[in-house]
Amino acid sequence: MYTFHSSRCFDRFFKAVNSKEGKLVLKRRVHLMDDDDLIGVDYVWRVVLCGTEDIASRAIELLRETFTNLGPRLQANRVIIHDDFLSSCTSRLKAMYDTVSVLDRDKDSINRVRQDTTRMCRVLKVLYEYVAECDGDFGDDRSILPLGR
Repeated sequence: MYTFHSSRCFDRFFKAVNSKEGKLVLKRRVHLMDDDDLIGVDYVWRVVLCGTEDIASRAIELLRETFTNLGPRLQANRVIIHDDFLSSCTSRLKAMYDTVSVLDRDKDSINRVRQDTTRMCRVLKVLYEYVAECDGDFGDDRSILPLGR
């Protein structure tokens, strides 16, 4: 059973292991990602997709915090990292959409459809949080306004 306390423990463990490996760098109480091949990211995604609502929210926050705070070595690759992260999210969404599309025809699979649509909503929340955080880095007015303001 994955509880609030175990999520806090994993958060600390995730940051400690990746810091020890030089993949995260602590700077002014914020961990900066210095290598995009982090240990435990697959598990964080599993918690996002399969955890309870509050635990999934903490995992989403961990993903947002980790992938939007880039260290000095990764600043030059910012666009590539953004593309990789967005591609990861969209491929997850596509796989779940395909599953829901197939299961939607089967009336006995309604619970599985609900489960996968909840997971899709969580991936969309990851995307929303990520884009909102990255968007906040640019304070100037835009010539083309975003859809949600």
